[in-house]
Amino acid sequence: LQLEDVLGVQKEMGQSCMAAARPMKLADTHFITAGLPDDIQLGTGMSFVFQSSDAAEVLSVSDLGHVQLSANSFAQGRGVYLSELPYNLDNARLLLRAIAWAAGKEDSLDTGVCDNPNTDCAHYVEAGCTAIANHTAEPQTTSFVDDQGSCQILDLKPYELTWL
Repeated sequence: LQLEDVLGVQKEMGQSCMAAARPMKLADTHFITAGLPDDIQLGTGMSFVFQSSDAAEVLSVSDLGHVQLSANSFAQGRGVYLSELPYNLDNARLLLRAIAWAAGKEDSLDTGVCDNPNTDCAHYVEAGCTAIANHTAEPQTTSFVDDQGSCQILDLKPYELTWL
């Protein structure tokens, strides 16, 4: 991979003497995966991707032991490797959290975001209102913290949209 030093992973191309077979330790917790299910569905992904930097945190591996998701701090920046990211509500939240982490803006998700990945919000600052939507066929409970720090807990019916 061209960005091996930034991403902390490499693809085995048959030139590194079975480096992909070395054992990897999954990170117990990480900002990117916080609040998401343990069985994140990252698709089939790319085969024979392995951890090449001890600093890289491996967050998910395939059934065959190939890296699917990793996070790496590099110089003054950060890199995130995703082998594949099929769309679903959990993966949309994962992508949002990965972008915030890579940008060093984790605090930006403290307000204006629902804590439940099955719900979403649109905050209209100038109008002073917020729409909260449940995107599932199941009732959902979510909390929303507005830009003043006020937290509201909402119980939403299936596919309900409510205004605050």
